Amino acid sequence: MATINPRQDQDGVTIGWQAIVRKKGYPSQSKTFRAKRDAEAWARLTESAMERGLWQNQSDADSTTLADAFDRYGREISSQKKSGKIELYRIGTLKADTIAKQHLSRIRGADLAEYRDRRLAAGLSDSSVRLELAILSNLYTVAMKGVAHGRLRQSGAGGVQTRPRQSA
Repeated sequence: MATINPRQDQDGVTIGWQAIVRKKGYPSQSKTFRAKRDAEAWARLTESAMERGLWQNQSDADSTTLADAFDRYGREISSQKKSGKIELYRIGTLKADTIAKQHLSRIRGADLAEYRDRRLAAGLSDSSVRLELAILSNLYTVAMKGVAHGRLRQSGAGGVQTRPRQSA
C-alpha cells in the first residue's frame, strides 16, 4: 500500500505531495508531485507494476542526462576502441545538442528523429548522421546490459532512419 504525504514549506503551506511505495522484495520508491491525484496515480501504477512483476528501477535513468551518460561512455567504452578519438569527437558534437540535456528515461524516438532532422538541415551527410545515431544506439545497448545505468527501456535509436521516408 502506498503512503501519500503532504510536502510543506517553512510556513506550513502544502506545496506538493509525496507518494511512497513500499513492497516486499522491492526497494522503496518515492516521488513528489504538485497535485495529490498525480501522486495517487503514480503510486497505483508503481504498485501494479510491482505486483505483475513488470516493475523496473528507473532511478538512474531518471536522474542521468544524456550528456552525463556520454561522459561515462566516452571514458569507459570509446577510449578502449581503435577509433576512439573519432568517436569522442562525435560524442562532443552530440553533447553540444539540446538533446543531451534530457534524461535518459525521457528520450523517445521522436526526439531522435528531431535530432536527425536538425543535423541533416545543418548540412551533414546521411553517413555522418548515421554514425552519430549509431553511437547513441550503442550507448543505450551498453546501458541496457547493465554496464552503465542498470535497466533502461529501449530508446528507439536503432529504428530511426537517416532520411525520413518520403510519402508516395
